[in-house]
Amino acid sequence: MNNKIILCALVLIYSAFTSSDQHDDYLKDPPEFWKPCTIRSNVDEKCFGKILEQIFKVWKNGVPGAKEVGTFDPLTLKKARLSTQRLGDLQFEFNNLEIYGLSSVNAYKSSVDPNDYTFVVHMKFPSMKLVSDYKLKGQILVLALDAEGVTKADTKDFDMVMTIKSNLKKRLDEYFFDVLSVSTEIKGIKHFQVHFTNLFHGQKELEDSANAIFNDNWPTLFEELRPAVEKIFDTVTIKRLTKLFNYIPARYFISDLS
Repeated sequence: MNNKIILCALVLIYSAFTSSDQHDDYLKDPPEFWKPCTIRSNVDEKCFGKILEQIFKVWKNGVPGAKEVGTFDPLTLKKARLSTQRLGDLQFEFNNLEIYGLSSVNAYKSSVDPNDYTFVVHMKFPSMKLVSDYKLKGQILVLALDAEGVTKADTKDFDMVMTIKSNLKKRLDEYFFDVLSVSTEIKGIKHFQVHFTNLFHGQKELEDSANAIFNDNWPTLFEELRPAVEKIFDTVTIKRLTKLFNYIPARYFISDLS
């Protein structure tokens, strides 16, 4: 009997701790900064984009009540691979990648298709910074590379378009946007500066030379890497936006859903 009492007490204690750590089923009331759109307001070409902009800014450290969404600034990704042939045969692997600067976003244009709930948002980021562990193999000009270390990159005026395809799904007596896909298109960038540490195992002159080649030829390098960079954004944003849209009722985004 005593064992049963102890067991029941342990179950109750465990339940108390775990229930306090669980996220809410969904957002019950929109925060003060939230201004929902209507289908009719779609003509101003900004409404939905401004909602997303405020989410990135106000909730950059995470969404209250939904820890599983994660942070928006920085965005994090465990692993990504890139390759380029233009400056040489180079294979990049990035680990523990962090992208800073999404909270500086200006969503300057957006649209919502009321027929299939496709959201298109044009966004510009005044500055973004990437920090990551890296592995690099290949050759650039006459320099053979087989290195690993830390890389940092800075961009200015990063302009891109994000397309979010979704449909309506009912859950818990509410409708939510079920994200089907996220695709990004980089429209332009005005500055790109990158630095790799330990490229030649402590040989600073060679390291400086290789970094100078990357930075002197950044438009060529970035153009070659553009599809892979877009893929990285697709991968990292779909996870967060799927969880975000699963937490926030659709009517908070568009109040006059039919």
